[in-house]
Amino acid sequence: MTPSKPLVSIGMPVYNEERYLGEALDSLLSQSVKNFELIISDNASTDRTGEICLAYAAKDSRVRYYRMETNLGSIANCNRVFQLSNADYFFFVSGHDLWHESFIARCLEILEHDSSVVLCYPATRWIEPDGRLGDVITGWWRTSFIDTRRMPRTIRFCTVLWGLGGYCYPIQGIMRSDALKRTGLMRKTIAPDVQVLQELALLGAFVELPEPLLYARRLPDFGSWNHALVKSYGPGALSAWYLYGRLSAWYLYGKMIWDHWRSVAKHARSKRDKVILSFLVIFCMVTKYRWVLHGLRTRPRSSIS
Repeated sequence: MTPSKPLVSIGMPVYNEERYLGEALDSLLSQSVKNFELIISDNASTDRTGEICLAYAAKDSRVRYYRMETNLGSIANCNRVFQLSNADYFFFVSGHDLWHESFIARCLEILEHDSSVVLCYPATRWIEPDGRLGDVITGWWRTSFIDTRRMPRTIRFCTVLWGLGGYCYPIQGIMRSDALKRTGLMRKTIAPDVQVLQELALLGAFVELPEPLLYARRLPDFGSWNHALVKSYGPGALSAWYLYGRLSAWYLYGKMIWDHWRSVAKHARSKRDKVILSFLVIFCMVTKYRWVLHGLRTRPRSSIS
């Protein structure tokens, strides 16, 4: 029998994922740790995604399927799966990636034995478009695997903020739900996953497992700003961008900086902390993340759909 409260909640926001969804669900349901709930929120898919999810939910009581009538964008959908969760631990998953069967068990080994850790995640390998396993994804200062447990809060924050790469795979690690509740969750901004990780770094330590236990599928539209905007904000994002200027490059870039600063101000413990952390986050946003503004300003008009 399944206990009334699961140990882990898995949040899967999906939209038109029929191609790889079965593989992803089989991978999750084959985890060595069995005490979990899998919450699927369908962002008004137009393919067979809903049919596949309902079939899995009928076979396994751990699977809960919800469907939205309109596509609200992935940011709102990510928040929804967390809000529907019940467990002490939580992690986000996609409908196209794969996980080693020991993924949950290995992350819980760290989290269950060290209360200072708010996020544990493994090294991650690409699944290339042709299906073969690619390289381990880099992005941190790759001299060793990240463990911020004994770092002062400011150094811990800098290590996370400056170390994140172009693909933010740590967001797919297992988090303490009570820590995630203290963040602003996914805000409607560019790189909302970076912001969540930034807030979590102020709340506790991160540990990266050296084994690649997550296999992230590199889809053909990876790196496309058009795709990122439509996925994050919903189908009307591109028309709003061009017709009304609401989603202009400077607007989005400025809002990204503002939202990051707000989250730092929220968690500052003293005036001194607020000054130091504010300087660090603003400096990082206008130097390391200036490429965001460049990418947003050079998107081709011809790809509007």
